[in-house]
Amino acid sequence: MGMFDEKFAEHERLMRAVVASNLLPGEELVGVCQATEKSSFSYKGWVIGVTPQRLVMVPVDRKMQPRDAVQAFVRTDIVRSSLDGLGGGAKHFLTSDLGDIRFDVASRSFKLMALGGGIDTRLAGEAQTQGKMAFLEFLASAGHG
Repeated sequence: MGMFDEKFAEHERLMRAVVASNLLPGEELVGVCQATEKSSFSYKGWVIGVTPQRLVMVPVDRKMQPRDAVQAFVRTDIVRSSLDGLGGGAKHFLTSDLGDIRFDVASRSFKLMALGGGIDTRLAGEAQTQGKMAFLEFLASAGHG
């Protein structure tokens, strides 16, 4: 048992609780992760729940409290997506940084960063890493890139 395992477990419990009240009856979480939206002046945090059918995105403050309206997207809502600028066309490639997770829907674009994977696993924990992978797999399965 690692020295941060209890903190990681508590963080996962908080993320799941934030998303759970926004699930449809019978809907199950495949994964959950926390991401930060790039912003020049303020913190814009998200808890992202991944279900087999939807992304459920809850904006949160630094204390993991919901702060605005929840946004949910099905695969057909996703117009374009990319990781590190790859897969989203020239616009994403030219405006992305290493580690960016970007996706566009009709109403707006998201440019997110999320820990998890590789050496990040030690910093973020297994649940965050698995949730990030579920998120990326959802975007890839939308078929837009």
